[in-house]
Amino acid sequence: MVELTKYILLMPWGLTRFHHSGQSHFVTFCCHHRHPWFTTDASCRIFASALERVRRSYGLYVYGYVVMPEHVHLLLSEPQRDTLADALKSLKQGVSRRLISGGSLASGRAEHVWEKRYYDFNIRNRAQLWRSYAIFTAIQ
Repeated sequence: MVELTKYILLMPWGLTRFHHSGQSHFVTFCCHHRHPWFTTDASCRIFASALERVRRSYGLYVYGYVVMPEHVHLLLSEPQRDTLADALKSLKQGVSRRLISGGSLASGRAEHVWEKRYYDFNIRNRAQLWRSYAIFTAIQ
């Protein structure tokens, strides 16, 4: 319970999301309780497949992504359809459904794959874009 309380205290709740700003986004979201769900090629392929589906459905440009065992980084544009929040919700739900129904998560008994929230950094200029891209290359 201490870890949950610590998380609640550290996670800012008054963040403002800037949708339809025309800016690109550096997005990070974590697996539920930072569980390492993405340690196999199969689970990473499920994520990549769902990302491609969302990219086409929402009209996103994906500049890069990194799937770590317990979290994901995305560098992408705003969607041409709906909001970034809608696109990320669709992505997270699609990955969760495929992992749980496919039995990849504890024989289908897992209830949650992702934390509810995500971190979103608006990229306002070319220098920020290159700094964000440098983070991707350093991670890989």
